[in-house]
Amino acid sequence: MSDVRAERCEELRQIIIGMTPVVIEAQGNAGRLPALLEPIGRLRAVAAQGVDGIDDPVYRQWVSTADQNLGAFEDAARRGDAAAAWAAFADQRTGVNLLSTGCAGCSGW
Repeated sequence: MSDVRAERCEELRQIIIGMTPVVIEAQGNAGRLPALLEPIGRLRAVAAQGVDGIDDPVYRQWVSTADQNLGAFEDAARRGDAAAAWAAFADQRTGVNLLSTGCAGCSGW
């Protein structure tokens, strides 16, 4: 039997690894923000797969907040607002921190 959470977290890890340097670079160069739109879409696609087969409450919480958080992240990237993009990415309650906690224990997290 497959571990659905581990598979999703691996997919998410790859996306986050690729987008993190771009989010950081964008803080000094907002022209980098459009490069975040594709990975934000990929994060949305993983979150849209839902939580069937996943018991971890923190991962489930991340999925429940992902649409709102990623919407704010995408909105900020489209507006060229690097500070707001960083705020969404780094949000302790809904952003990558929550995702990292929800994937804790999975390979690479």
